[in-house]
Amino acid sequence: MLNIHLCDNEKFIDVAFQKFETFYPNSNYFFIHGKKSFDSELSKKERYSVIDLRDKSNSRYIQKFIFSKLSGKKVNINIFIHYLDPKKANLVNSLTKEFEFKLYWIFYGSDLYTILYNKGLYELYDNDLGASLKQTLKKEKRKIYNFFSRYSGNKAIQKTISSLDFFCFWNELDFKLLQSNFDTDARFKFFRYGIIGQELFDEKYFFSEKEFLLVNHSGSKSGNHLRVLKKLRDLRIHKGKHRLYVPLSYGDQENINITHSFCLKNFQDVYTPLLEFCPKEDYYWFLSKVKVAFFGHRRQEGGGNINFLLSTGCKVYLRESSNLFEFYRNLGIKVFSFEKELSNEGDLEILDQSTQFINRERLLDFFSDKNLVQSYSELIE
Repeated sequence: MLNIHLCDNEKFIDVAFQKFETFYPNSNYFFIHGKKSFDSELSKKERYSVIDLRDKSNSRYIQKFIFSKLSGKKVNINIFIHYLDPKKANLVNSLTKEFEFKLYWIFYGSDLYTILYNKGLYELYDNDLGASLKQTLKKEKRKIYNFFSRYSGNKAIQKTISSLDFFCFWNELDFKLLQSNFDTDARFKFFRYGIIGQELFDEKYFFSEKEFLLVNHSGSKSGNHLRVLKKLRDLRIHKGKHRLYVPLSYGDQENINITHSFCLKNFQDVYTPLLEFCPKEDYYWFLSKVKVAFFGHRRQEGGGNINFLLSTGCKVYLRESSNLFEFYRNLGIKVFSFEKELSNEGDLEILDQSTQFINRERLLDFFSDKNLVQSYSELIE
């Protein structure tokens, strides 16, 4: 068995490598987009190669590498795309001319939603909605720009999706979104990296005292911060009763600046921004103290944070346009409609204990260690 992993230089890489090596030892090779000078330590690790995946010469390099591992033997080849983008699609499409392999897309979220947004098939931002002439023209302009400027990249991605064998994620509703917009014979496989491990199950977080309100998990523009914050402003949050936290340590800088200025103006006495990254353990402790969280995304995003919050007994408001709203409700987990169930300050009270326990039980059952082990052990066919 030969497993080729194509990915970007992300924080999950070490976890992914360890997990894959546990279940498929000595068969995983990670080709990470970047320059060796960018992360010299990473490039020195065994079976890690840091290369420019956009460089066609590196496509030939990977081809030669695979041929060297075959040595005339019949070996099952599996290629894993961690986050689908044009550079990885082009590389995979070039490999199809030389090899037979099973193709796996390990899904993130923005890889599909951004493609659909650029094509005018999915709206991510509240300020793009409506039937006004200005909004219609804006959408058409986006579609035209996407067609001409991203034509080759879109064609490469479409070709990759058409030859895809497996779509790997924990939310099958994202797979259904793919099927409704692309011609593919791919099959769905339940998969999660397992980056959030025992933290999800640790009862100390569940029994932590709940104190804070939280808006989104980052400064991502698709969080539609102002839609959420304007509604909270109208509820007249009182000092002493509530404390509002907004994570802005990463994301779209313009959106971060706009959000921060709005909060300083409208929530002076209760607002605390999170402008810097904090240690992992500190962040989990902070999340465990959140009593009510609001996510303004119109798409599946922030799932790791939302899962942890639900496991600790937090009351979570989601947009009904995000398929996470349907996903959790299908599991019997109580999440709340931002549009329909948030109307007064009483809706900011902590979730009742019985519902907290039910949510935690059903979430931990779905994301159990048993299911995680099974997903890895049954991933490769």
